[in-house]
Amino acid sequence: GEDLGTERWIAFYDIFVRHAFGNFFDLLKEVSYSPVMGHWLTYLGLESHGSSGKFPDENYAREIMQLFSIGLWQLNEDGTRMLDGAGQPIPTYDDHDIVTFARAWTGFRQPDSRGGLESDTGGTLRTNWIDPMPISPQFRDALPKMDLHDGYIGDGYPLCADLPPRAFLRMGARFVRRAAQAETDVAVLQPRPASSALYAVLCAQADGRCTFPSTLELSANLVCDDAECTLAHLDA
Repeated sequence: GEDLGTERWIAFYDIFVRHAFGNFFDLLKEVSYSPVMGHWLTYLGLESHGSSGKFPDENYAREIMQLFSIGLWQLNEDGTRMLDGAGQPIPTYDDHDIVTFARAWTGFRQPDSRGGLESDTGGTLRTNWIDPMPISPQFRDALPKMDLHDGYIGDGYPLCADLPPRAFLRMGARFVRRAAQAETDVAVLQPRPASSALYAVLCAQADGRCTFPSTLELSANLVCDDAECTLAHLDA
């Protein structure tokens, strides 16, 4: 049997374990950021037309709709197909939508290697198939993209510039634990354990010890402490 590559598939399987009784949106998002899926459905390393001079691969743009979410046909509440005036099934998307959505999957790259990863070949090469794929802005298609309802992807979401100061301390702010600081180039806020209300919530103490849940949403507004008070927004 093939022993190499076991770790990546176990980690990929664990995504479904984590979200088995959770939110489908969260499941689909984590699957989409997985380098295993990016490699499998060929959007890992895709570049925008402006960067590469080529139209991006449409594989995942199609499969995420056809196989993972809305399917091929619009459906009635009872699961039967909706029909148009001529009695024909109404498709959920067309080729134009696929071309547009393909641009949304540009810029994803292989996560940087780090310690604690399985060897690719039994040697020192350790490709990171575990951590979420980061996005390289220089290869990302930054232009607007139409959605399926004659609007634009992202309509309805507030711009970062429109958020109130220190929105990360307001009720509804959501925190997701990712990599440790040593595994990322992004500067991070470090709340003070002794005085920060944010730290106390993120700690989620139980039996005298912090549990640091992987996902947490603030249930109330928090008062800022020290460096938190100097930040208008958190970038990541």
